[in-house]
Amino acid sequence: MGTESIARLNNTVFTLEIRYLRHASNLRIYTQKLSRRLVPGRKAGRMTADSESGT
Repeated sequence: MGTESIARLNNTVFTLEIRYLRHASNLRIYTQKLSRRLVPGRKAGRMTADSESGT
C-alpha cells in the first residue's frame, strides 16, 4: 500500500508541474529558480573561500 500511495503522490505532483509549466511565464520563472539553485557557484565559492581563510 505504501508504494502505491507514493506513486499516486508522484503522479499528482507531476501533473501539477505540467499544468504549471504550460504557461510560458511560469516556465521562465521555473527555469530561473532552477538556475539559481543549480548555479550559486560564484557567490557560494567566495563565501566558502572567505570562511576557510577566516578560520
